[in-house]
Amino acid sequence: MALLLAPYNDAMRLGMGFNSFTQQLCVNDAVRLAGGKQEISTDKSLRPQYNPGLMTAPDGSTVDISQNVTWTAKFVDKMSEVTNSLNVSGSLQVKLETGEAGVNVSASFLDSNKFKESDINYFIQVRVTNQKLIAEDLTDFTPIPNVPFSEFNRVYGDSFISGFIEGGEFNAIISIKLNDSSQATKIKGDLEGSIGFSGIQVSASASLDKEDSKSNIDGETTISVSWRGGGDIKDATVTDWTLDTLKRVAMEFPEHVMACPMRTYAILTKYTSLKSFYEQSIKGSPLDYENAGVYSSALLDAYMDYKVMWRDIQQAAWDVDKGQSALTAKNALPEFAELQAESKAYYDKQMVEYNQKQQALQAASTSTDPNATQPPAPIVPAQQALPEGPIPPNNIVPYKGNQFGLDAARRDCRFEMIKIVREVDAVATDPRIACDPSRTWQYLSPAVFRMLLPTVTDVKKQKEAEAAAAAAKALEAAKDKDSQNVSNDLATTKKKLDESQTQLNQLKGDNAKLQKEVADAAAYKSQVSPYNGWCPVKLNTPIRIRSVFSKKCFQYDYSDNKGTHAVQQWDISDDPNQKASIRTWAFSIRHIASGKFLTTNNTTNDTVELVFGAFPTFFAFQDLGKGELMVHIAEMPQYTLNIYFALMTNGAALKGWNGAAKGENDKWYFKDFADHNI
Repeated sequence: MALLLAPYNDAMRLGMGFNSFTQQLCVNDAVRLAGGKQEISTDKSLRPQYNPGLMTAPDGSTVDISQNVTWTAKFVDKMSEVTNSLNVSGSLQVKLETGEAGVNVSASFLDSNKFKESDINYFIQVRVTNQKLIAEDLTDFTPIPNVPFSEFNRVYGDSFISGFIEGGEFNAIISIKLNDSSQATKIKGDLEGSIGFSGIQVSASASLDKEDSKSNIDGETTISVSWRGGGDIKDATVTDWTLDTLKRVAMEFPEHVMACPMRTYAILTKYTSLKSFYEQSIKGSPLDYENAGVYSSALLDAYMDYKVMWRDIQQAAWDVDKGQSALTAKNALPEFAELQAESKAYYDKQMVEYNQKQQALQAASTSTDPNATQPPAPIVPAQQALPEGPIPPNNIVPYKGNQFGLDAARRDCRFEMIKIVREVDAVATDPRIACDPSRTWQYLSPAVFRMLLPTVTDVKKQKEAEAAAAAAKALEAAKDKDSQNVSNDLATTKKKLDESQTQLNQLKGDNAKLQKEVADAAAYKSQVSPYNGWCPVKLNTPIRIRSVFSKKCFQYDYSDNKGTHAVQQWDISDDPNQKASIRTWAFSIRHIASGKFLTTNNTTNDTVELVFGAFPTFFAFQDLGKGELMVHIAEMPQYTLNIYFALMTNGAALKGWNGAAKGENDKWYFKDFADHNI
């Protein structure tokens, strides 16, 4: 059987009665030491129970202490997960939330509002047990005379305090409310694996230091911490709680507890485990809350959901009143009518049972003993004690989208919270109802109630969203317009291209026609000049024309600037495969810089004047050997290119010479322009 524990508080005494469901203290000295009805238990009756072992104290000495240390670090979604880890019953936490608990419990450090608002809740717990102190001789149940059967559970509870656990406990909750809830999974992934407790790896990865939290987490982070035992667990370097400092303090916590332990939990023992309880001649018995714990946790989670909704309704009413929010009523679903019929039928059944019990109580209170001076007080078993009248169920109709609807929702939300508190009291009175499968409509499910609330819309954000939608629509329209313009431009361009293609085809036709005309003209000209078809065959390499006799280079004499000129580049057409003495191929000689051709002008019996013009005269070459050649006018081969009068000065004129004697003046070198060798 698992050890039954309750959070320790200073009012606890050995032998004191205790209600394990509500975790409320009951009568003192319900159980005393064996062997004497008047002898009560004190701390001297405690006996330590632990496994001996040696640990090193801060001063270096060894002490006979063996600690049991448990580290827990996990993501939690429900507040009941935390309260269960703290051994705080759900019913006590509900009472704590309503302000009816009257005690300070270990879960009071939790900010329930922050917990429910947050997207991520991370729970860290370090539980250290130095030793268990057990009062083994605490065995005699001592009932109080004349306690009615119906008052047994209120007076004695269902268990008693039989010992204490000494050690320490460190608890921390990190609550993160993100501005973008969709990032919760990513943040959890980033947090995975950062805190590793010696030998085990637990959930959380990325330090929540100030710098990291600002850069990695876009939201609000709240850290709540409590501890018992260990004395001053923070050194001077810990000035702010972060995930890094929490890890460091948690790792060092067991050593602090070894030096400064405290009582952390009370050990509870059921009355039914005592032999003396069955030996007493009493009426009544403790209630069995074994199966009520799960139900109380569900009640706690439902109560917290309603508490958050009640605050949200208040906030929505304020925002609507200030004009910051707008309301929209939800649509009624077909399932609402079914739930309404079920809740109404269950309420009618409860009212019938309530009226029957009330009539039975009135009948019992009116029956009197004729020999008695005063009528006896009615005795109703605890399991059959008359509860309060049931509260009418919610109509399960969506609330109006205005302030009147919010006011009704706020009122109904409060009634649902009251129903949950009354259900806690009902389970405390009769724990069997926690296992009653027909008890389904004590309060409306928070999930269903949330579906009835009007939708709250932030006016500012709605306007921003509408403006963004309008801008997106305008952008889309602009894109469509641009697309249409581009399409129009493409069509226009295609049309122009088609027109250009038509013009090009026409020009091609004209060009073909012109080429034909040129070809016809060339054919006609070939009949007039037999050399026309031989030229020009252009060589791309410029040549130098040098006189063999004068060693002077042939150059162009400008009509407006007579005198010495630089050596000019010339371009002739040549066929290197032609080897005849006077080649049958004819060539034109063109000046590259001016683009003009060497052509004939005036003709006499002995000479032909040579000038530069737009139309070429064709020349044939006679190979004389040794790199020398003679240049003949193709159509008048008796004329050769000659330096007139064999002048040796600059500016000598060129003539076509018809003399019989061909001398040095008629010989030339034709070389590459870059070749300066004679």
